[in-house]
Amino acid sequence: MLRKLAIFALAAAALPAAAADWSDNVLSVTWGPAYREPAINEKTTGVSTDATKGVDIKKTTLGFTHASGDKLGGTFLNIDMLISEKKDPAVVVFGTDPAVQGATEVYAVYRRSWSLNKITGTKMFAFPFVRDVNVDMGIDLNTKNTKFAAHKVMPIAGVALAFDVPGFWNLGIYANKEWSHNGFANKEVVFDVVPMVASSWSVGLFGLPLNFAGFGSVNFPKGKDAGGVKTKTEVLLSPKLVFPVGNIWGDPKAGWDLAVGYQFWRNKFGNNAAQDGGAVASTVFGQIAYHL
Repeated sequence: MLRKLAIFALAAAALPAAAADWSDNVLSVTWGPAYREPAINEKTTGVSTDATKGVDIKKTTLGFTHASGDKLGGTFLNIDMLISEKKDPAVVVFGTDPAVQGATEVYAVYRRSWSLNKITGTKMFAFPFVRDVNVDMGIDLNTKNTKFAAHKVMPIAGVALAFDVPGFWNLGIYANKEWSHNGFANKEVVFDVVPMVASSWSVGLFGLPLNFAGFGSVNFPKGKDAGGVKTKTEVLLSPKLVFPVGNIWGDPKAGWDLAVGYQFWRNKFGNNAAQDGGAVASTVFGQIAYHL
């Protein structure tokens, strides 16, 4: 699965390169002290009998992000490798004890946007406070080396408004359908087609050398999980303040970014946070990034 993700990522990034009017490639390292994972709570880890109390998990994330624009729209690709401490244990690897081996997850997001103003060669899709209307399509993929052994495949399509701000702010309504794997039940799981509201942004702050950036989404209940339990509405919010150190040298697209942010994730992957404290996360994080 990791090989498939790598091949897909390279192909997706290369497709629009020849026609790109601009592009930006970024390497990043992110660290946070209090991430959570469904089914990892005080009851399952033996800390207490209370399953509603989650267990904080330190994670380091190595990321690659590609963004580019062309005469028809834009392309976005993000690949994260999330490395957990041993509280989020991996399966046995090369004979090692899983208790001393933290899990590794790879999560890839690909989006292709078609600008209706660019395609029509007009400004008919510009409105007060709205710069453009985009038609978006893409896919989310993930794999993780835990006993659950998730292998998520989630295509997505929809329409987004691009607001007229200094930088960008997109807000869209989408439909998605997810296929995944449940290692505990040893079965593949096919979820329903469901609506999702998602937003991403990077906006300058009053002429200061700071950007307010991030993303968020609300994914509605997607049917039943492998155990026949109904999923819940999933809410994810990840804002951050970014200091573009590259501006010191006069080029915001070359050099370093420093950021501090906050992630809130309730009913993670559709699990019920009221019953499982591992399904709700609230953590600060720090990030350092380099524009290639």
